[in-house]
Amino acid sequence: MGTITGPAVSLIPQAISMVAREHPGLRVQLDVESSDLLIERLAQRKLDFMIGRLFERHDKTNLSYERLANEPVCAVARAGHPLLTRAGLNLKQLETAPWIVPPTGSVLRHRFELMFQEAGYTIPVQLIETSSLLFITKMLQQSDFIAVAPTEVARYYASYGMLAMLPIQLSCTMDSFGIIMRTDWLLSPAARVVLQAIKSAAINAYDPVPMAAGS
Repeated sequence: MGTITGPAVSLIPQAISMVAREHPGLRVQLDVESSDLLIERLAQRKLDFMIGRLFERHDKTNLSYERLANEPVCAVARAGHPLLTRAGLNLKQLETAPWIVPPTGSVLRHRFELMFQEAGYTIPVQLIETSSLLFITKMLQQSDFIAVAPTEVARYYASYGMLAMLPIQLSCTMDSFGIIMRTDWLLSPAARVVLQAIKSAAINAYDPVPMAAGS
């Protein structure tokens, strides 16, 4: 199966732990990538199903979608970053900050830039473009860069003191994500076991309770 980054931290470990306890002989292969790459692999039948997003540009033929949750984003920095104690931190104060951002062409990158433009500010110019969480974490720890990241991912790293969440609410939120499957072939018994575990784990992982949606 495949998943985008947020659920890989907040949902999938819980689901796979359930599967491992109840079906110790079942092997799981997990790909953590962008929705675009995962949908391509799903079309090539390299995945049984995926957790991600469907956008207008995607070919939805033979695909079903079941919504799980929204994915808010936030700004993160190293522990002890001077902006963490800045009173009334606002977007204007982040205009000249050095940022680590998603690559050009990604939805979050577009919304990040749009957030500054709609507020009447200049898009930050000192940027590092990457989707590597390993690099982002290390770079933040040894510099005053800040980064935009899914809130669930930020909470995970913050819980271990590796990063801190800046006291500002960003408006560049992401669309909801959900379970995406092909409708033109049947899941194996093993895939159905994992899928059911994900749905069960989602009830505990997300608030409000997940709602089903049409394809």
